[in-house]
Amino acid sequence: MEDREIFDREVLDKKQAARFLGISMPYLEKLMRTRRIPYSKIDGRKGRVLFLKADLIEWVKQHRVKGPETE
Repeated sequence: MEDREIFDREVLDKKQAARFLGISMPYLEKLMRTRRIPYSKIDGRKGRVLFLKADLIEWVKQHRVKGPETE
């Protein structure tokens, strides 16, 4: 899937979410294991994992480090 397609979608799978955020799959999985990033699990314990792009954008905003001029 091309980057343009990822940016046009509202719901992303794990691979797309990692690419959207610019992080590795192992790091995304660590964030999920430690419940530090929002995601949805479809069909129970071993089901498909999906991310809302809006949630990922909000998550990035909440973890932004502000400089002295933006405080």
